[in-house]
Amino acid sequence: MKYARLERERRFVPIRRPDVSAATRRLEIHDSYLDGTRLRLRVVDEQGLAPVRKLGQKVRVDGAGSIAHTTVYLDDAEHALLAGLPARTLRKTRYAVPLDGVLEAAVDVFHGPLDGLVLVEIDLGVDGELPTPQPTWWGDEVTGIEEFTGGALARLDADGLTRLLSEPRRSLPGH
Repeated sequence: MKYARLERERRFVPIRRPDVSAATRRLEIHDSYLDGTRLRLRVVDEQGLAPVRKLGQKVRVDGAGSIAHTTVYLDDAEHALLAGLPARTLRKTRYAVPLDGVLEAAVDVFHGPLDGLVLVEIDLGVDGELPTPQPTWWGDEVTGIEEFTGGALARLDADGLTRLLSEPRRSLPGH
């Protein structure tokens, strides 16, 4: 944990596509999950700003929703070198949607083979709590279900996504 930031995230598959008209930010994200590693190469584009390139690693700690996240920001040459490594990719648009004046929901709308998938992620910081009551549109919680992590999703094609979304959700301890 010396170089990592602790995140407490909760993820949901919404029952309907969330309204993103009140979004405070819109990001285009391209992730590459480097084969044989737990590393993610990410490019974040936000209109009017230079792209942000970074190498990250997320490791679960102390339960399904606690993650140690390490990030290294990259220049163009470093990114180009790492982008040449074998990887599985995914693309998504992320909308930052205010919830209650304190929390924001990250609404991820996926593209390509995952077209049609929408996930909602809430980062609770170190000691935050989910709003009560929770918005009904959040739907099923998938925090801690490995198949809904970015690395696992990047391995899916459209048929795999259909199977994943049709499977019953397992109950999650502590959630």
